[in-house]
Amino acid sequence: MARIYDNIETKFAEGLQGIITNVGVKRVDHLSEEARTGIKEFTIPPEFKSSLFDFQQTAVKIAVRH
Repeated sequence: MARIYDNIETKFAEGLQGIITNVGVKRVDHLSEEARTGIKEFTIPPEFKSSLFDFQQTAVKIAVRH
């Protein structure tokens, strides 16, 4: 009986892990799409553009979306 219970528990855990992974991947995809949209749609005002490095400009564009 213990072997059957262990087998059921293992199969359940494997299935649950697949669901959790799938949800995580969907969330990451959603967040990366939001970041790409922010980078494309937002422009840094000229008075700030000259004082920020490229990576800082990108970070601001992403942050503006949230």
